[in-house]
Amino acid sequence: MKRTTLFLCFALIGQLAFSQSAKKWNKLLLAECASEKQKQDSSLAHFLHTKHQFDSAKLEFAFKTRFLKRKETRLMDLFLTTSGLTYQLRQLEVEPVPAIIPDYKDRKFTSHTEFIKPMEQTTKLFLVFERVVNEVELTGLGRKEQNAVLDRKVKEYHRYAYSNSIKQEQMDTVNRQLLAFLPRMDSLIAAYDLLADELLRDNGLLQKKMDELEANFKKKGPEGFSYAYHRVFPDLFSDYFPPLEESEINKTVVDNNVEGAWEESYPVAIEPREPEIYEFTDDPATFPGGAEKMKRYIAESLRYSESMKAYKVSGRAYVRFVVSETGQISDVRVMRGVPNCSECDAEVIRLIEQMPNWIAAMQNGKKVKSYQTVVVKFESE
Repeated sequence: MKRTTLFLCFALIGQLAFSQSAKKWNKLLLAECASEKQKQDSSLAHFLHTKHQFDSAKLEFAFKTRFLKRKETRLMDLFLTTSGLTYQLRQLEVEPVPAIIPDYKDRKFTSHTEFIKPMEQTTKLFLVFERVVNEVELTGLGRKEQNAVLDRKVKEYHRYAYSNSIKQEQMDTVNRQLLAFLPRMDSLIAAYDLLADELLRDNGLLQKKMDELEANFKKKGPEGFSYAYHRVFPDLFSDYFPPLEESEINKTVVDNNVEGAWEESYPVAIEPREPEIYEFTDDPATFPGGAEKMKRYIAESLRYSESMKAYKVSGRAYVRFVVSETGQISDVRVMRGVPNCSECDAEVIRLIEQMPNWIAAMQNGKKVKSYQTVVVKFESE
Protein backbone atom coordinates (compact mmCIF):
# COMPACT_ATOMS: atom_id res chain seq x y z
CA MET A 1 0.00 0.00 0.00
CA LYS A 2 2.79 2.33 0.92
CA ARG A 3 4.63 1.45 -2.30
CA THR A 4 1.57 2.23 -4.40
CA THR A 5 1.06 5.56 -2.69
CA LEU A 6 4.74 6.45 -3.13
CA PHE A 7 4.62 5.57 -6.83
CA LEU A 8 1.55 7.74 -7.37
CA CYS A 9 3.24 10.63 -5.60
CA PHE A 10 6.33 10.36 -7.80
CA ALA A 11 4.16 10.13 -10.94
CA LEU A 12 2.19 13.19 -9.90
CA ILE A 13 5.40 15.13 -9.18
CA GLY A 14 6.87 14.10 -12.56
CA GLN A 15 3.70 15.12 -14.38
CA LEU A 16 3.69 18.48 -12.65
CA ALA A 17 7.39 19.00 -13.45
CA PHE A 18 6.83 18.08 -17.10
CA SER A 19 3.84 20.39 -17.24
CA GLN A 20 5.87 23.25 -15.78
CA SER A 21 8.74 22.53 -18.20
CA ALA A 22 6.37 22.48 -21.22
CA LYS A 23 4.78 25.71 -20.08
CA LYS A 24 8.16 27.38 -19.66
CA TRP A 25 9.31 26.11 -23.08
CA ASN A 26 6.07 27.40 -24.58
CA LYS A 27 6.73 30.90 -23.25
CA LEU A 28 10.29 30.82 -24.58
CA LEU A 29 9.15 29.75 -28.05
CA LEU A 30 6.46 32.43 -28.17
CA ALA A 31 9.01 35.05 -27.20
CA GLU A 32 11.47 33.79 -29.80
CA CYS A 33 8.79 33.86 -32.51
CA ALA A 34 7.99 37.47 -31.64
CA SER A 35 11.69 38.37 -31.68
CA GLU A 36 12.26 36.67 -35.05
CA LYS A 37 9.26 38.50 -36.50
CA GLN A 38 10.76 41.85 -35.43
CA LYS A 39 14.08 40.88 -36.98
CA GLN A 40 12.30 39.88 -40.19
CA ASP A 41 10.41 43.21 -40.35
CA SER A 42 13.67 45.11 -39.82
CA SER A 43 15.46 43.07 -42.49
CA LEU A 44 12.56 43.60 -44.90
CA ALA A 45 12.66 47.38 -44.39
CA HIS A 46 16.43 47.41 -45.08
CA PHE A 47 15.98 45.20 -48.15
CA LEU A 48 13.21 47.40 -49.58
CA HIS A 49 15.27 50.55 -48.96
CA THR A 50 18.24 49.07 -50.82
CA LYS A 51 15.99 47.80 -53.60
CA HIS A 52 14.45 51.25 -54.01
CA GLN A 53 17.94 52.75 -54.37
CA PHE A 54 18.84 50.03 -56.87
CA ASP A 55 15.65 50.56 -58.92
CA SER A 56 16.28 54.33 -59.03
CA ALA A 57 19.89 53.73 -60.10
CA LYS A 58 18.67 51.36 -62.83
CA LEU A 59 16.35 54.05 -64.21
CA GLU A 60 19.21 56.55 -64.23
CA PHE A 61 21.45 53.95 -65.87
CA ALA A 62 18.87 53.37 -68.63
CA PHE A 63 18.42 57.13 -69.17
CA LYS A 64 22.16 57.76 -69.40
CA THR A 65 22.60 54.77 -71.72
CA ARG A 66 20.17 56.30 -74.21
CA PHE A 67 21.90 59.66 -73.75
CA LEU A 68 25.30 58.08 -74.48
CA LYS A 69 23.92 56.44 -77.61
CA ARG A 70 22.75 59.79 -78.99
CA LYS A 71 26.08 61.39 -78.09
CA GLU A 72 27.93 58.60 -79.87
CA THR A 73 25.72 58.97 -82.94
CA ARG A 74 26.55 62.67 -83.04
CA LEU A 75 30.26 61.85 -82.80
CA MET A 76 29.93 59.39 -85.68
CA ASP A 77 28.35 62.11 -87.81
CA LEU A 78 31.25 64.42 -87.03
CA PHE A 79 33.84 61.71 -87.70
CA LEU A 80 32.21 60.94 -91.04
CA THR A 81 32.26 64.64 -91.92
CA THR A 82 35.97 64.80 -91.05
CA SER A 83 36.56 61.66 -93.10
CA GLY A 84 34.65 63.00 -96.11
CA LEU A 85 36.32 66.42 -96.10
CA THR A 86 39.77 64.88 -95.68
CA TYR A 87 39.14 62.45 -98.52
CA GLN A 88 38.04 65.28 -100.84
CA LEU A 89 41.13 67.34 -100.00
CA ARG A 90 43.33 64.33 -100.71
CA GLN A 91 41.61 63.91 -104.07
CA LEU A 92 42.50 67.50 -104.87
CA GLU A 93 46.09 66.72 -103.86
CA VAL A 94 45.90 69.27 -101.08
CA GLU A 95 47.31 68.36 -97.72
CA PRO A 96 44.62 68.94 -95.08
CA VAL A 97 45.36 71.10 -92.08
CA PRO A 98 48.51 69.46 -90.62
CA ALA A 99 47.38 69.83 -87.03
CA ILE A 100 44.24 67.80 -87.71
CA ILE A 101 45.13 64.77 -89.79
CA PRO A 102 48.09 63.32 -87.85
CA ASP A 103 45.94 62.77 -84.77
CA TYR A 104 42.67 62.03 -86.56
CA LYS A 105 43.31 58.29 -86.75
CA ASP A 106 44.32 58.27 -83.07
CA ARG A 107 41.03 59.75 -81.95
CA LYS A 108 39.57 56.48 -80.82
CA PHE A 109 36.73 56.63 -78.33
CA THR A 110 35.02 54.00 -76.26
CA SER A 111 31.82 52.70 -77.80
CA HIS A 112 28.95 53.13 -75.38
CA THR A 113 27.86 49.51 -75.93
CA GLU A 114 31.25 48.21 -74.84
CA PHE A 115 31.39 50.69 -71.98
CA ILE A 116 28.07 49.67 -70.39
CA LYS A 117 28.37 45.95 -71.18
CA PRO A 118 29.90 44.97 -67.79
CA MET A 119 26.96 46.57 -65.97
CA GLU A 120 24.11 45.33 -68.14
CA GLN A 121 23.93 41.94 -66.41
CA THR A 122 24.09 43.63 -63.02
CA THR A 123 21.01 45.73 -63.77
CA LYS A 124 19.05 42.57 -64.58
CA LEU A 125 19.37 41.23 -61.03
CA PHE A 126 15.96 40.36 -59.57
CA LEU A 127 15.68 39.29 -55.94
CA VAL A 128 12.60 38.56 -53.82
CA PHE A 129 12.55 38.79 -50.04
CA GLU A 130 11.14 35.59 -48.53
CA ARG A 131 8.73 36.15 -45.66
CA VAL A 132 7.41 33.78 -43.02
CA VAL A 133 3.65 33.76 -42.66
CA ASN A 134 3.17 35.52 -39.34
CA GLU A 135 -0.05 33.91 -38.16
CA VAL A 136 0.41 30.86 -35.93
CA GLU A 137 -2.79 28.98 -35.16
CA LEU A 138 -2.58 27.38 -31.68
CA THR A 139 -6.26 27.23 -30.82
CA GLY A 140 -7.39 23.80 -29.63
CA LEU A 141 -3.85 22.44 -29.37
CA GLY A 142 -2.31 21.02 -26.25
CA ARG A 143 0.89 22.42 -24.84
CA LYS A 144 2.99 19.75 -26.51
CA GLU A 145 1.41 20.30 -29.91
CA GLN A 146 1.74 24.08 -29.54
CA ASN A 147 5.43 23.73 -28.81
CA ALA A 148 5.93 21.56 -31.89
CA VAL A 149 4.21 24.18 -34.10
CA LEU A 150 6.18 27.04 -32.56
CA ASP A 151 9.46 25.16 -32.88
CA ARG A 152 8.85 24.60 -36.61
CA LYS A 153 7.98 28.28 -36.99
CA VAL A 154 11.21 29.39 -35.30
CA LYS A 155 13.24 27.12 -37.55
CA GLU A 156 11.42 28.56 -40.57
CA TYR A 157 12.34 32.07 -39.46
CA HIS A 158 15.99 31.00 -39.10
CA ARG A 159 16.03 29.38 -42.54
CA TYR A 160 14.53 32.43 -44.29
CA ALA A 161 16.76 34.81 -42.33
CA TYR A 162 19.84 33.03 -43.68
CA SER A 163 18.52 33.07 -47.26
CA ASN A 164 17.53 36.73 -47.04
CA SER A 165 20.90 37.72 -45.59
CA ILE A 166 22.59 36.30 -48.71
CA LYS A 167 20.18 38.24 -50.93
CA GLN A 168 20.81 41.41 -48.95
CA GLU A 169 24.55 41.03 -49.50
CA GLN A 170 23.96 40.58 -53.23
CA MET A 171 21.68 43.62 -53.33
CA ASP A 172 24.18 45.75 -51.40
CA THR A 173 27.01 44.69 -53.71
CA VAL A 174 25.25 45.39 -57.03
CA ASN A 175 23.81 48.63 -55.66
CA ARG A 176 27.29 49.88 -54.73
CA GLN A 177 28.63 48.83 -58.12
CA LEU A 178 25.86 50.59 -60.03
CA LEU A 179 25.99 53.77 -57.94
CA ALA A 180 29.78 53.90 -58.48
CA PHE A 181 29.32 53.35 -62.23
CA LEU A 182 26.90 56.25 -62.81
CA PRO A 183 29.56 58.98 -62.34
CA ARG A 184 31.74 57.13 -64.85
CA MET A 185 28.91 57.44 -67.36
CA ASP A 186 28.86 61.19 -66.71
CA SER A 187 32.60 61.25 -67.38
CA LEU A 188 32.14 59.48 -70.72
CA ILE A 189 29.37 61.91 -71.67
CA ALA A 190 31.74 64.80 -70.90
CA ALA A 191 34.50 63.10 -72.95
CA TYR A 192 32.10 62.71 -75.89
CA ASP A 193 31.25 66.40 -75.64
CA LEU A 194 34.90 67.47 -75.56
CA LEU A 195 35.75 65.32 -78.58
CA ALA A 196 32.68 66.62 -80.42
CA ASP A 197 33.80 70.21 -79.77
CA GLU A 198 37.25 69.41 -81.17
CA LEU A 199 35.77 67.79 -84.25
CA LEU A 200 33.43 70.72 -84.83
CA ARG A 201 36.41 73.07 -84.71
CA ASP A 202 38.49 70.88 -87.03
CA ASN A 203 35.64 70.35 -89.45
CA GLY A 204 35.25 74.11 -89.59
CA LEU A 205 38.91 74.45 -90.60
CA LEU A 206 38.60 71.71 -93.20
CA GLN A 207 35.42 73.21 -94.62
CA LYS A 208 37.08 76.64 -94.75
CA LYS A 209 39.91 75.10 -96.80
CA MET A 210 37.37 73.47 -99.12
CA ASP A 211 35.54 76.78 -99.57
CA GLU A 212 38.81 78.50 -100.48
CA LEU A 213 39.59 75.84 -103.09
CA GLU A 214 36.10 76.04 -104.55
CA ALA A 215 36.28 79.85 -104.74
CA ASN A 216 39.70 79.66 -106.45
CA PHE A 217 38.42 77.05 -108.92
CA LYS A 218 35.37 79.17 -109.68
CA LYS A 219 37.42 82.34 -110.08
CA LYS A 220 40.17 80.96 -112.35
CA GLY A 221 38.01 78.65 -114.44
CA PRO A 222 38.61 75.02 -115.40
CA GLU A 223 41.86 75.60 -117.30
CA GLY A 224 44.77 73.93 -115.53
CA PHE A 225 42.66 72.07 -112.97
CA SER A 226 42.52 68.27 -112.80
CA TYR A 227 39.41 66.16 -113.25
CA ALA A 228 39.41 65.66 -109.48
CA TYR A 229 38.06 69.20 -109.12
CA HIS A 230 35.08 68.23 -111.24
CA ARG A 231 34.41 65.20 -109.03
CA VAL A 232 34.62 67.30 -105.86
CA PHE A 233 32.75 70.31 -107.28
CA PRO A 234 30.49 68.74 -109.94
CA ASP A 235 28.24 71.82 -110.29
CA LEU A 236 31.10 74.02 -111.56
CA PHE A 237 32.04 73.89 -115.24
CA SER A 238 30.18 70.62 -115.83
CA ASP A 239 30.15 71.25 -119.60
CA TYR A 240 33.92 71.62 -119.73
CA PHE A 241 34.86 68.19 -118.32
CA PRO A 242 34.03 65.26 -120.61
CA PRO A 243 33.02 61.93 -119.03
CA LEU A 244 35.93 59.67 -118.14
CA GLU A 245 36.54 56.52 -120.15
CA GLU A 246 36.15 53.27 -118.23
CA SER A 247 39.92 52.68 -118.33
CA GLU A 248 40.52 56.09 -116.79
CA ILE A 249 37.98 55.42 -114.04
CA ASN A 250 39.70 52.12 -113.21
CA LYS A 251 43.08 53.89 -113.19
CA THR A 252 41.72 56.49 -110.79
CA VAL A 253 40.50 53.75 -108.44
CA VAL A 254 43.88 52.01 -108.54
CA ASP A 255 45.74 55.29 -107.97
CA ASN A 256 43.61 56.03 -104.95
CA ASN A 257 44.50 52.67 -103.39
CA VAL A 258 48.24 52.51 -103.96
CA GLU A 259 50.37 51.59 -100.98
CA GLY A 260 50.72 54.48 -98.60
CA ALA A 261 47.61 56.28 -99.83
CA TRP A 262 45.23 57.62 -97.18
CA GLU A 263 42.34 55.32 -96.39
CA GLU A 264 39.10 56.12 -94.66
CA SER A 265 38.90 54.62 -91.20
CA TYR A 266 36.14 54.80 -88.65
CA PRO A 267 36.54 54.46 -84.88
CA VAL A 268 33.53 52.13 -84.50
CA ALA A 269 31.20 50.17 -86.74
CA ILE A 270 28.54 52.24 -88.47
CA GLU A 271 24.97 51.21 -87.77
CA PRO A 272 21.78 52.39 -89.48
CA ARG A 273 20.54 55.49 -87.69
CA GLU A 274 17.06 56.62 -86.85
CA PRO A 275 15.87 60.02 -88.14
CA GLU A 276 17.80 62.63 -86.20
CA ILE A 277 16.31 64.18 -83.11
CA TYR A 278 18.62 66.84 -81.72
CA GLU A 279 19.82 66.75 -78.14
CA PHE A 280 21.50 70.15 -78.39
CA THR A 281 20.56 72.93 -80.78
CA ASP A 282 21.57 76.52 -81.51
CA ASP A 283 18.25 77.71 -80.11
CA PRO A 284 16.39 75.20 -77.89
CA ALA A 285 12.66 74.61 -78.09
CA THR A 286 10.67 76.77 -75.66
CA PHE A 287 7.24 76.83 -74.09
CA PRO A 288 5.18 79.70 -75.55
CA GLY A 289 5.84 82.64 -73.28
CA GLY A 290 8.96 81.16 -71.70
CA ALA A 291 9.84 79.32 -68.51
CA GLU A 292 7.68 81.44 -66.20
CA LYS A 293 4.59 80.81 -68.32
CA MET A 294 5.33 77.07 -68.24
CA LYS A 295 5.63 77.10 -64.43
CA ARG A 296 2.28 78.84 -64.23
CA TYR A 297 0.73 76.34 -66.63
CA ILE A 298 1.99 73.40 -64.56
CA ALA A 299 0.84 74.93 -61.27
CA GLU A 300 -2.65 75.63 -62.64
CA SER A 301 -3.09 72.38 -64.59
CA LEU A 302 -1.60 69.75 -62.24
CA ARG A 303 -4.35 67.62 -60.71
CA TYR A 304 -4.20 65.65 -57.45
CA SER A 305 -6.43 62.59 -57.08
CA GLU A 306 -8.11 61.81 -53.75
CA SER A 307 -5.63 59.02 -53.00
CA MET A 308 -2.70 61.33 -53.80
CA LYS A 309 -4.11 63.86 -51.35
CA ALA A 310 -4.79 61.17 -48.74
CA TYR A 311 -1.24 59.84 -48.85
CA LYS A 312 0.20 63.38 -49.10
CA VAL A 313 2.22 62.51 -52.17
CA SER A 314 5.24 64.73 -52.76
CA GLY A 315 8.31 64.54 -54.96
CA ARG A 316 9.59 65.31 -58.43
CA ALA A 317 8.88 63.59 -61.73
CA TYR A 318 11.32 63.92 -64.62
CA VAL A 319 9.57 63.68 -67.98
CA ARG A 320 11.17 63.64 -71.43
CA PHE A 321 9.48 64.25 -74.77
CA VAL A 322 10.06 65.28 -78.39
CA VAL A 323 9.15 68.67 -79.83
CA SER A 324 8.66 68.48 -83.60
CA GLU A 325 9.53 71.07 -86.24
CA THR A 326 5.98 72.40 -85.91
CA GLY A 327 6.11 72.48 -82.10
CA GLN A 328 3.95 69.42 -81.52
CA ILE A 329 4.72 67.21 -78.51
CA SER A 330 5.15 63.45 -78.84
CA ASP A 331 6.86 60.42 -77.28
CA VAL A 332 6.21 61.57 -73.71
CA ARG A 333 8.04 59.36 -71.21
CA VAL A 334 8.52 59.56 -67.45
CA MET A 335 12.23 58.97 -66.92
CA ARG A 336 12.03 59.07 -63.12
CA GLY A 337 8.74 59.36 -61.31
CA VAL A 338 7.59 59.94 -57.76
CA PRO A 339 8.34 56.69 -55.85
CA ASN A 340 5.37 54.31 -55.47
CA CYS A 341 2.96 56.63 -57.28
CA SER A 342 1.82 55.34 -60.66
CA GLU A 343 -0.98 57.94 -60.62
CA CYS A 344 1.69 60.66 -60.60
CA ASP A 345 3.27 59.21 -63.76
CA ALA A 346 -0.11 59.14 -65.50
CA GLU A 347 -0.84 62.73 -64.42
CA VAL A 348 2.52 64.00 -65.66
CA ILE A 349 2.01 62.36 -69.07
CA ARG A 350 -1.48 63.89 -69.31
CA LEU A 351 -0.13 67.30 -68.30
CA ILE A 352 2.64 67.31 -70.93
CA GLU A 353 0.50 65.87 -73.73
CA GLN A 354 -2.10 68.62 -73.22
CA MET A 355 0.45 71.43 -73.34
CA PRO A 356 0.05 73.95 -76.15
CA ASN A 357 2.45 73.60 -79.07
CA TRP A 358 5.98 74.72 -78.25
CA ILE A 359 8.23 76.97 -80.30
CA ALA A 360 10.45 74.54 -82.22
CA ALA A 361 14.22 74.37 -81.80
CA MET A 362 16.47 75.94 -84.43
CA GLN A 363 19.64 74.40 -85.85
CA ASN A 364 21.64 76.09 -88.60
CA GLY A 365 18.72 78.41 -89.22
CA LYS A 366 16.19 75.59 -89.66
CA LYS A 367 13.46 74.24 -87.39
CA VAL A 368 14.31 70.74 -86.15
CA LYS A 369 13.03 68.02 -83.86
CA SER A 370 14.56 68.07 -80.40
CA TYR A 371 14.41 66.35 -77.02
CA GLN A 372 13.19 68.30 -74.01
CA THR A 373 13.12 67.43 -70.31
CA VAL A 374 10.75 69.00 -67.78
CA VAL A 375 10.62 68.52 -63.99
CA VAL A 376 7.13 68.43 -62.46
CA LYS A 377 6.96 68.92 -58.68
CA PHE A 378 4.19 67.38 -56.56
CA GLU A 379 3.42 69.06 -53.23
CA SER A 380 0.43 67.71 -51.32
CA GLU A 381 -0.71 69.66 -48.31
